[in-house]
Amino acid sequence: MRAGYGILLAVLLASPAIAQDETATTDYVLIREAIEGGRLVQARAMLGSRRLAEGNAVSTEFDIASAELALAEHRDAEALAAFADLDKRGIADCRAQAGLGTALMRQHYAADALPHLREAAEKCPENWRTWNALAIALDLARDWEGSAKGYETAFRLTGDRASVMNNYGFSLLLQRRFTEATRLFEAARKADPRNERYANNADIARTMAGQPLSSRDAEEPTERARRLNNAGYASLLAGRTDEAKAYFSRSLHASDSFNQRASANLSAITGE
Repeated sequence: MRAGYGILLAVLLASPAIAQDETATTDYVLIREAIEGGRLVQARAMLGSRRLAEGNAVSTEFDIASAELALAEHRDAEALAAFADLDKRGIADCRAQAGLGTALMRQHYAADALPHLREAAEKCPENWRTWNALAIALDLARDWEGSAKGYETAFRLTGDRASVMNNYGFSLLLQRRFTEATRLFEAARKADPRNERYANNADIARTMAGQPLSSRDAEEPTERARRLNNAGYASLLAGRTDEAKAYFSRSLHASDSFNQRASANLSAITGE
């Protein structure tokens, strides 16, 4: 009787701990999903709850999730310090390695980022963000073949995500493969039409490729003037000075408001 009671008591005492572990695991899965989905306010609130639940003895999962949130919120210096601390502690986790590599790259330490990103991609090859970050780091190292592999792998894992298309397009732009870059930027713009950066990059690549600036439905005059000015700058970078002058001049007349930037750019070319 006593033995049976002892076994029952042991089970009852162990059950809350098991339930707590399961709750923590579920919470961290949801936190990671919130971070990856861009729901950063939700992720921060859930991390606050986990902090209260864990008290002074916070888990490694908490430290990784906190560092990932800092990275997602572009608190890059803070994220770098957090991931570097995890690395010093010998945390063998591909998320920590990927985070450290990404944070190093954002702080302009691309060469230092590469070994961490390569290790993370090898350990967790199904994470598209790691391949995307690795490809960007390889772009900075001018390893075009390696970066292409990284972007293509990210494509395979995401189904042509707009941000990956934009990054790959920028890689091609750096290689002066303007026509190919234009196609990717346009695809990114169509996939996410609200992102002005993708549209701007498409304009720049199209102009540098020597293609006419595309028209857009219901375009405001000030927006048209801005795009023409950017096209002028892109033409100048491509070495086509006459085209640059034409774009800057058109920018001045595209809007009733005086476009100071286009005027300054035109004056810099003509000397007037």
